[in-house]
Amino acid sequence: MAEFTMAIVGPGTSLVLALVFWLLYLIPADKTGPLAAMLSYLALINLILAVFNLLPGFPLDGGRVLRSIIWGATGNLVKATNIAGRIGQLLGWALIGVGIYFIFFVSIVSGLWMAFIGWFLSGAASASRREVTVRESLSGIRVRDFVDLNTTTISPETTVAEMVDNIFRRQHGRAVPVCRDGRLLGIVTITDVRGLPQEKWPTTPVADIMTREPLYTASPQDDLNTVMKLLAQHDINQVPIQQDGQCVGLLSRADIIRHIQFREELGVKKP
Repeated sequence: MAEFTMAIVGPGTSLVLALVFWLLYLIPADKTGPLAAMLSYLALINLILAVFNLLPGFPLDGGRVLRSIIWGATGNLVKATNIAGRIGQLLGWALIGVGIYFIFFVSIVSGLWMAFIGWFLSGAASASRREVTVRESLSGIRVRDFVDLNTTTISPETTVAEMVDNIFRRQHGRAVPVCRDGRLLGIVTITDVRGLPQEKWPTTPVADIMTREPLYTASPQDDLNTVMKLLAQHDINQVPIQQDGQCVGLLSRADIIRHIQFREELGVKKP
């Protein structure tokens, strides 16, 4: 119902505006003047916008309305998104076909615009289907069931050379939490090391190069979808996992991507 309400507001607003401008257009006695022309144009544009957005192709508002109806009937968001998304792709291909027809028989500019809109709609529908499918599949997987909660940590006095040799080279890690008595102090990544000349690695403690703030963390009770949102929102590649104030793990974007690829290759829904 929330999806339906939000989706219908956009086209509904355009229809109301079209009606308002049309009523205002009826007021002036002179229908050939610039004011009447402007009002009729605004009424027509809002009407066209409302009709276009009501087309049942996701992610247009009409497609979201259709998805909300299917979602309510089936109780399955992924299924509803796939159906609405496929209709959106078909609608996009149809617009591309109409655009090609316009290019050869009506107007090149209009045809190119029509084809571009169709290409954009088809791509957006396909991307939305993938996004919802991934989000729903990750939302049921808890961090505690996915990562090792006894991850390697280092002290702030550890030298950069020791960290590179023991963590990055031997364990093929790309980041490591820096902790003291289990309390998270910071995180060191390959990017942090890259900014330090190699000849200074043996004498430089990781405390000098680690990222101290901001530190974004997750808990073992969070699901992978929540962590993925955190990574995307702050444009970071990994988050430390904390429980009761103690650092117990590290989860990276690459770990989640590997899980998605593994699931798709084997056709499984759960780890």
